[in-house]
Amino acid sequence: MIIPAGQGGSADPLGRLVGEELGKAFNQSVVVENRPGANGNIGANAVVKAEPDGYT
Repeated sequence: MIIPAGQGGSADPLGRLVGEELGKAFNQSVVVENRPGANGNIGANAVVKAEPDGYT
């Protein structure tokens, strides 16, 4: 799961909580990765360019 914000911000703990619950719901590990910068564009770009494997 990609969070387009830095660590320690208000989006980080919320994203980690959502990632934890998704992991429980899907019975799989969910890795939370912070990609801050450019007003969220760096994180969005990482999602767009990710392999279409159904995991990002």
